[in-house]
Amino acid sequence: MTPPPSTRDADDAVWINLKIVASLPAGCRLNTQRELFYHQPSHWWTGLTRMLQGARRAECVRRVGALVSRAVAVRARGNAAAAMDAHLAAAADGIRRLKTTYAHDATTRASLDRVLDKIAAAVPPTDAFDVSDVSDASE
Repeated sequence: MTPPPSTRDADDAVWINLKIVASLPAGCRLNTQRELFYHQPSHWWTGLTRMLQGARRAECVRRVGALVSRAVAVRARGNAAAAMDAHLAAAADGIRRLKTTYAHDATTRASLDRVLDKIAAAVPPTDAFDVSDVSDASE
């Protein structure tokens, strides 16, 4: 049975946003203000731009956490679980790079560690993704 269009659209946003998180370069910020996330490279004006946009670190972490929760729910439905595991593992790498962007903010780093813990709980360890790598890669 094919899921209703709204579910498929939501699933598409999950896949796309996981890919955006996975491809996040080190030192780059993640803007989660829109339905589809995007990279926001750091420049001297980035802080001002983000303030004017209403982008906050806590909100970014909350939205990334919600994305991971949605991805785990999609995975639990059995729709392409192996592919979702790969996307979650790749997103974990992006989240680790995001942690380096906020190296000076212990609260943000701890919050991102919690998101990584959720991925580790959902994705079985493989050669490409080891649960022990999740939280301590950028310590």
